[in-house]
Amino acid sequence: IKQMQNLYFRAQIWLARELWLPFVIHSRESNEEVLEILTQQQGKNYVFHCYSGDWELAQKILQQNSQAMFGLWGVLTYKKSQQLREVAKNLPLESILIETDAPFLTPEPLRGREENEPIFVSHILKKLQELRDESPEEIESTLYENAKKFFRI
Repeated sequence: IKQMQNLYFRAQIWLARELWLPFVIHSRESNEEVLEILTQQQGKNYVFHCYSGDWELAQKILQQNSQAMFGLWGVLTYKKSQQLREVAKNLPLESILIETDAPFLTPEPLRGREENEPIFVSHILKKLQELRDESPEEIESTLYENAKKFFRI
């Protein structure tokens, strides 16, 4: 199965590059291997959906591709998510998208009480604004522009 996943992942990168389309990477327990494939295939216009790596890996990704995007999600609001918070504080603001993984991983303060919905992205934005030095308005505006640019809308 792993060989098949690698083959299709390489094909996805090739197709996205050929069609000038963004692509979404959902990497679980294979971030180093994904980065190696991205480097080999020269993948460029991508987002790590629900990024779960550490700051060291994020730096490696940005060295490979300064335009890489990182999806920050509901886990950012969890008290024990120090690793993800470090990433959120240190990433260039232009490299961040915020997202939900609806219906899963509802952000605090709704965790355990509600099924996740896209509207709850506001809780992720609020947490990001608490963590960063930029003004709340600058963060919101930049994230909006990031999404428009990445998805070409």
